[in-house]
Amino acid sequence: MPFCNNCGNEMEAVSRFCVRCGAGVPAAVVAPLPAQAVVPHRFTFHGSGGELLLLYVKTFLLSMITLGIYSFWGRTRIRQFFAENTRFDNVAFAYHGTGLELLIGFGKALGVILLLGVQFGVFQLAAGETLGSILGGIVFVAGMLSLVPLAMVGAWRYRLSRTSLRGIRFSFRGNLIDFCKVYFPGLLLTAITFSIYAPFFWNNVRRYYARNAYYGNARFAYEGEGRDLLAPWLIGLLLTPFTLGASMLWFQLQRFNYQWNRTQFQNARFASAVSFGDYFLLHLTNFLLAVFTLGIAMPWVMIRTVRFAFDRVSLNGSLNLQAIAQEFIDSGAAGEGMDTLLQDGATDLGFGM
Repeated sequence: MPFCNNCGNEMEAVSRFCVRCGAGVPAAVVAPLPAQAVVPHRFTFHGSGGELLLLYVKTFLLSMITLGIYSFWGRTRIRQFFAENTRFDNVAFAYHGTGLELLIGFGKALGVILLLGVQFGVFQLAAGETLGSILGGIVFVAGMLSLVPLAMVGAWRYRLSRTSLRGIRFSFRGNLIDFCKVYFPGLLLTAITFSIYAPFFWNNVRRYYARNAYYGNARFAYEGEGRDLLAPWLIGLLLTPFTLGASMLWFQLQRFNYQWNRTQFQNARFASAVSFGDYFLLHLTNFLLAVFTLGIAMPWVMIRTVRFAFDRVSLNGSLNLQAIAQEFIDSGAAGEGMDTLLQDGATDLGFGM
C-alpha cells in the first residue's frame, strides 16, 4: 500500500489525493512496485541551516530566561526538526519525545551523581577521614565507570523508542548487563594493548547496537568483524605524526564505510562508498566555515554533514515494510539524562560522521 510523499499517511492504492493533508499523489508513486523488484532505498534531508539557527537562538535565549529549564524542550524541538526533515523513500520520520521526559530523566541522573558525591562524607564519618576518603574514592570511580554503559544503552533505547517511520516505532532491546559484558572487557583490552584492540571494541559495540535494534517487530543485523579494521587502524595510528591527523580522518572513513556496508535489514543491505577526497573536503570546508564565522555557521555545518551522509548511504535490496507490525517498547529518559551529564556522545551510529 502506498504512502503520501508529503506527510507519510497510508493511502489506498487508487487514491490520487491524501485524505490527511490533501497533497496530490503522482501516478508513479501510487503504482506499486512488483514484489520481485530490487531497488535502492534512499535517505534524503530537507532541512535548512537557517531554520536550525533560529531553533538554536530560540533555545539559547529561552534557556537563559528560564535558568536552563527550557533547554530540554529546545533539544526536543531540534530532534523533531531533524526527524521531520529526514525522509526514507520520500516518507518522513517522526520524533515523539517531550521536553518533560528529558527534564525528569536529567533530574534522576543528577540525583545518582549527587548520591555518589554524598557517599564521600558517609565513608569519612564511618571510617575516618583517611580511610573514608580512600573507600569513598573507590566507590565514586567505580560508580562513574558503571554509569557510562548505562548512559549509552539508556540513551539509545530512549531515542529509538521515540522515533517512528510510517507510524511504526523503532526500539532497542539490549539490556545493561549484556552490554557491560561487551563494554568493560573491550575497554580493558583497549587500555592494556595501548589501543590496538580498539577496532575490535568498536566493532563489538556496533554489533550489539545493531543486532538489538528493531523497526516494529523486524530486527536489524550486522556482520562486521573487528579484525577487518585492524590494519586500517594501525596504518592510521602510525601515519598520524606525518599527516597532521589526516590519517585518522582516513581511518574514520574506513570504519564508516565498513560498518554501514555490513549492516542489514530484512533482505536489504546498507551501502556506503564515500570517497576520502569528498570526506576530507567536507571536513576542511566545515572547519573553515566554523572558524571564519566564529561558530555562527555551525547549523549549516551540521546540515551539510547530515546531508553528505544521507546522499551517500542507501539501503539496497527487497523490503516488505507492509508486513512489519507495531511493537512499541517504552523507555524512560534516565539513561538519556545520564548521557547528557556525561556527554559521552557514544550513541551515534555513524551518520554524525
